[in-house]
Amino acid sequence: MIEEASNFEVANLANIGSIYMEKQDYANALKYYDEALRVCEKGHHDDMLYAVLTELSTTHLKLKDNRKTLQYAVRGLDLSRKAEALNWMGNAQLNIGTALLQALQAN
Repeated sequence: MIEEASNFEVANLANIGSIYMEKQDYANALKYYDEALRVCEKGHHDDMLYAVLTELSTTHLKLKDNRKTLQYAVRGLDLSRKAEALNWMGNAQLNIGTALLQALQAN
C-alpha cells in the first residue's frame, strides 16, 4: 500500500510539474520535478524514474542549461532503454541531440 501511495505521489508531483511547464513557469516546474525525483529515488521507483528524469531534462533544455539537460537525459535514456519505454527513449534522445546542437551553436 505504501508503494502505491508513493507512486501516486510521484505521479501527482510530475503532473503539477507538467502544468507549470505548459505555463512556461520553469522554476516551479523544476521544483515539482525535483521533488518527484527525490520521492522516486527514496522509494526506488525505477518504473517512474526515467519519466521524471526525462521531464527534468526537457525543463533544463527550455532553460538552455545544456549540461543539466544532458545529465538528466542520459540517465533517463539508460533507464528507459532498460524498461523498453520507447516513447521516453525517444524524448531523451531528442533532448540529448537538441542540447548538443545548442551547445555547438553557442560556440
